[in-house]
Amino acid sequence: VVSTQSTGFSLRAVEFITTRMQTLAFFFVALLTLVLCDNDADLIGKWTGSGTNTVTFKADATCSGTFDSNDFSGTWATKQTVSPWQLDIIAAKNIPAIYKFDGANLVIQAPSSFSIITGSATRPTSFTSTAKTLTKETLISEN
Repeated sequence: VVSTQSTGFSLRAVEFITTRMQTLAFFFVALLTLVLCDNDADLIGKWTGSGTNTVTFKADATCSGTFDSNDFSGTWATKQTVSPWQLDIIAAKNIPAIYKFDGANLVIQAPSSFSIITGSATRPTSFTSTAKTLTKETLISEN
């Protein structure tokens, strides 16, 4: 036990400093997250395509969906400093994809389901006829 008389600080001052330090730490972590995470905010929402192709990207960097009748859930990250833009969906297996916007539609080119399942998937370098075209259904305002 430290006496407030010997340190010259009152408990109120210590509480004030502690609160300010916690606030500063929170803002530092939030700023660091914004700097390190380059996730494309335009992806956030529920996207639906033909058949069972759907994906929901949330602001907390989690995602879930179905591609070619294969369900997945995990996290997502983007890299827009390269062309084409890169999208990584980290689920049971990493899905290294590329993406673009075509008007209001999201176009995702991912490796084949077989290569993802077998762990031999590599990131596509261009868009082909197997790309998934999705339309945004709703915006998600919460994590």
